[in-house]
Amino acid sequence: MRSLVFGLLGLLVLGGCSTMRVTSDYDRDADFSQLRTFDWMPTPPRRPSAPRLGNLFMQRRIREALERELTTKGYRNVSRDPDFLVAFFTAAEDRVAVQRINEYWGYRRYRGRWVTRVHVDHYRLGTLIVDIVDPRGRELIWRGWATDAVRGRDPERMENKMNEAVVRILREFPPER
Repeated sequence: MRSLVFGLLGLLVLGGCSTMRVTSDYDRDADFSQLRTFDWMPTPPRRPSAPRLGNLFMQRRIREALERELTTKGYRNVSRDPDFLVAFFTAAEDRVAVQRINEYWGYRRYRGRWVTRVHVDHYRLGTLIVDIVDPRGRELIWRGWATDAVRGRDPERMENKMNEAVVRILREFPPER
């Protein structure tokens, strides 16, 4: 029973380590107050580094989520003379998390040995990057990104994660001065 409790505690600790992290940065000289309209940055076709994140269906869902969120913020999608361009990229890398769990409180010895369990978790760390680009000079003026563990193959769960990432990334756009 004690090992079950500590095993569950270890899973909770590991689950807590996989929370989504969102960060952004921007050009301090850019005037974000003048931005009203956007269009999509033309990108050459490329082979995605993460098949689950980079498949065409997921790419379409990310674009729809970005457009929905930008529209909610009051920006309009136009095809002529936009105030800014939007681009996004996905990436993923394999990771391993190793957790040593002591099964007895106080780090006591049991029959002359220290007793611990080791939990190894293999997962992919996915990243979604959103760029806001000045259309005149094609210079980056804002970048936001989210990273989180990608687990399982359920498209609906992946879509929910991507929607959450888009909302949380664009929560930081435009930056507050």
